[in-house]
Amino acid sequence: MSSVRDNVLRVQDRLQAALQRAGRSGERVTIVAVTKTFGPDLVDAVVDAGIDPELHQAAVDVVTEWISRLRDEVGSGFPEKVTAFRPEMAVHGKY
Repeated sequence: MSSVRDNVLRVQDRLQAALQRAGRSGERVTIVAVTKTFGPDLVDAVVDAGIDPELHQAAVDVVTEWISRLRDEVGSGFPEKVTAFRPEMAVHGKY
């Protein structure tokens, strides 16, 4: 069985190859580890391999916040226009 470090290296290699094919630098790309259902030993191995598991929780928090906002907006109904392109969702000046 592959180690966590081996898997992380394999993902990083595949990512670098994809970035080269796309002509991109990769400075805006972050690998996120989903660690919610794993024990401390595996999480420690992920951190030791150079991946920050805190980013997963940050992503969960943002999605949870937007689900709450959208539910507050539409109540028990369904939004007429479902879109992720809202000014308040802008990141770095872009949607």
